[in-house]
Amino acid sequence: MEIEVKDLSVLKSLFDKLWHPKLVMVYVWILTRFARALITEGYREPLHFNDLHGIDKLLRALDLRSWIYNNPDKIAENINKHWIYDPDRPSMRVCVYHDSGQGKHFHIQVHDRTEMRV
Repeated sequence: MEIEVKDLSVLKSLFDKLWHPKLVMVYVWILTRFARALITEGYREPLHFNDLHGIDKLLRALDLRSWIYNNPDKIAENINKHWIYDPDRPSMRVCVYHDSGQGKHFHIQVHDRTEMRV
């Protein structure tokens, strides 16, 4: 298992906030399933309304580097196959694989009602 962090500023942001217990569960599951997960973003000041990276109480989102995997589309699909963000909002995803302007990455997000699919 390989836990990686992009740089010292990201590492510091991970220690600045307590992690939401569901985020811990999902991140550990990803590490167990895929052997590595490089964190590129943790907590930051909000960039827009409802920015999960900027929630002040518990860290509820991580960005993970996607291009370290041979088939990132399949990784995102696998994460969402096993985790549901919120049963009341089935269109929401735990893993959003997208390009926010700096290249494609995995945005991992959790909610109080995030759960593993049965």
